[in-house]
Amino acid sequence: MTVKKYSYFAIAAIVIAFQSGHIVSAQEAGRNEAVLLQALAAAARGECPATILAPSLRGICLQQMPGMGQRLAGMGSITKIDFLGTQQIQSFPVVEVYLVRYENGSLTWLATTGPDGKLSVMWSGG
Repeated sequence: MTVKKYSYFAIAAIVIAFQSGHIVSAQEAGRNEAVLLQALAAAARGECPATILAPSLRGICLQQMPGMGQRLAGMGSITKIDFLGTQQIQSFPVVEVYLVRYENGSLTWLATTGPDGKLSVMWSGG
């Protein structure tokens, strides 16, 4: 999968809404990888698809375009993604932590989905 170049998507990144209280169990660990990759690819194209983003996260994504898309596109193609584990972070539900490596650097991403399978949290500190 190719992710084009990124802008400050990572810094203010799809700083996300946490509308669901869905907790990730041990059996589900790493289950958000595919949807995270889809969202990163879409964001690099300047898109915020309602099919994979919860409404609150999509609203944040739309507000951060086109800068976020440009930042992500600038990172180049995704070369590797590693699931690092789950973590509880203040006021967020339990999130999965991924290290995403690109041609031009790497970012750590936090992600979780709601019961509908849409991303409700997607965040990177840049």
